[in-house]
Amino acid sequence: MYADWMEAFKAEFHHDLGRSKTIVDIMVGLGTDGELKYPSYENGNPEDPWQFPGIGEFQCYDPHARRSLQRAAEKARVPWTEPPKPEVTGTYNSLWNDTVFFTEGYKTPRGKFFLSWYAGSLYQHAHEVLRKARHIFGCSVHLTAKVSGVHWMYKTPSHAAEVTAGYYNANDHTPYVQLATIFHEFGARFDFTCMEMTDAAQPAAAFSGPQELVGQVITATRQVGTSLTGENALATYNTAGYNQMLVNKPALLSLTYLRLGQTLMEEENLRRFSEFVRAMQAPEFITPYSLE
Repeated sequence: MYADWMEAFKAEFHHDLGRSKTIVDIMVGLGTDGELKYPSYENGNPEDPWQFPGIGEFQCYDPHARRSLQRAAEKARVPWTEPPKPEVTGTYNSLWNDTVFFTEGYKTPRGKFFLSWYAGSLYQHAHEVLRKARHIFGCSVHLTAKVSGVHWMYKTPSHAAEVTAGYYNANDHTPYVQLATIFHEFGARFDFTCMEMTDAAQPAAAFSGPQELVGQVITATRQVGTSLTGENALATYNTAGYNQMLVNKPALLSLTYLRLGQTLMEEENLRRFSEFVRAMQAPEFITPYSLE
């Protein structure tokens, strides 16, 4: 299906595709919101919707996922052919320390095997789609893939919110290095969100670490040699958010600002945004808090 859509896109816009033409970069959507992730915090239930900072739920209980896990267990010659039950992993709005799995189960042999399979399935998906994208588009355009900045529960041992989304950032695993390696194999840029967020702006109950998370991604992409691009996760009009993006400026190939609307067009907001754009475009490094 992915390949069919990309082939159709190429056929329709072939006159515009090319690094010296109109379409120079294609962001390959690898999941919900265009991001490589499981929809772990998008339950779609209007009566009990996911709310920040809930850890989300694993997305692996349909027959296809169960068969995949069973095959992996048989290949590894382990008896753990079933995913952990929701009673131990929690609900969309649980906190990590409400659950058995994210306090103890994740670090058991069974938990480690399950998490490796769960994340590995997502990584394999990214590999296959990017392989097809590069084959179809060749080297005529740049490719970019987006990874979600799941920053809540970052400052806990199990990194529950990241883990349910498919980023196995626990038990000494390095998911962002693995993803950067896959992207690098196909010459794809690594786009990451939450560039504007600071730890201080997050509620204590969220155990958030957006600054540390972005730092981990910067380190991972530098280690592998993958180009990093970024964007803000939420609408940002304040100096603190702009300055945090300026802090990350040296690591970024480019930054996309979200989003244009009436609020941005208000006089003071537009003035502040204009100063931010000038600072981002300046060839020299702009020091943090230069916009105060």
